[in-house]
Amino acid sequence: MLLILLAIAIVVPGDETPPLPVLIGGIISAILLVVGAVGLWMCRRWGALLGVAGIVVNIPSSVPGLFLAPDMVRILIAISFVFCAISLALLARPAARQSYR
Repeated sequence: MLLILLAIAIVVPGDETPPLPVLIGGIISAILLVVGAVGLWMCRRWGALLGVAGIVVNIPSSVPGLFLAPDMVRILIAISFVFCAISLALLARPAARQSYR
């Protein structure tokens, strides 16, 4: 979902493109989350750490969009915050932490 938002942000012409630091933060977050997802799929501890790091980078870089973005993008950002909270809660569960090698 984050990659789709970044693609939309890059393609949208005019003044509605996000500032460069927000784009860079989004790209870094997307890369961390994709690599972290591969690590989680293999039940590796580094996958969980990269997943948490990607979420931690994603949240601050998305906050300006809550105030400056068009309405549809605001809704998508709010939904992504909910998914971030759910992901952090699932990564912190004891059963999940015991499964990492």
